[in-house]
Amino acid sequence: MKYRLTILMVVTVLFTSTHSCKKISTPNEDSKLLFGSWQYKCSSGGFSGTGLTTMNEKNYIEFTERGYCKVYEGTKCKYKKRFTLEEKESITGYLRSTIIYKGTTSINQSFEIYGDTLFLNDEVYDGYNYIYIKK
Repeated sequence: MKYRLTILMVVTVLFTSTHSCKKISTPNEDSKLLFGSWQYKCSSGGFSGTGLTTMNEKNYIEFTERGYCKVYEGTKCKYKKRFTLEEKESITGYLRSTIIYKGTTSINQSFEIYGDTLFLNDEVYDGYNYIYIKK
């Protein structure tokens, strides 16, 4: 009985560890540019368009190929969330690459990348727009 239980536990650990190492799928080639670290530059939004966020010049964000979004303040990771990438219709009515956050109350974000600049847009009315520069 102990032998079977041990085998079951080993198989479970192997399955879950290999599953979590899998790269997420990307809806197009351009969305692969999202992976990496991005230094916070500025943001705007909210009801007045001048809303304040908790982000500052010490913050940066990292998107991994394994589907993790990590937000850092200096060298300290403030939080980590799971995500997937999809091509979805945005609130503006256009088809855009979108970050779908998993298991949180976070707002999904559409994104565009031009050169070394990432533009993240909250997919809600009166949301925020963020600009990041590739690290």
